[in-house]
Amino acid sequence: PIAAVLFDMFGTLLFMQRKSLPWTKLFGVVADLAQEQELGVFSQSKASLFVQTNDGPPCEIAAMAVNAQLPTFEVDPLLAKLDFIKEVELEASSVKLYDDSLQALKRLSARLVVGRGLKL
Repeated sequence: PIAAVLFDMFGTLLFMQRKSLPWTKLFGVVADLAQEQELGVFSQSKASLFVQTNDGPPCEIAAMAVNAQLPTFEVDPLLAKLDFIKEVELEASSVKLYDDSLQALKRLSARLVVGRGLKL
């Protein structure tokens, strides 16, 4: 029997029909503005990791990810200018299961050790 399985959902079970990368765009603009305004170095990879490991409303998480590195950076006007929340919602609403994902998960669930079921 199978005791454990770990999936990277995107590209394995799910895909985005409309991949607009609003987080990547936001962090790229922040990095450019931080350099232009001499606010310090902004690590897009650290910001991305922050987003992936914290939960909350997108605008709050975005502000926290930016302000963790650049405490004086005014995030809200940039979020509005980039229409960030709309872009995040559009991208998220375009997430779909691959045609065979649900069937594969059901087959896998049937093979898992009793008492450690697969949560779908």
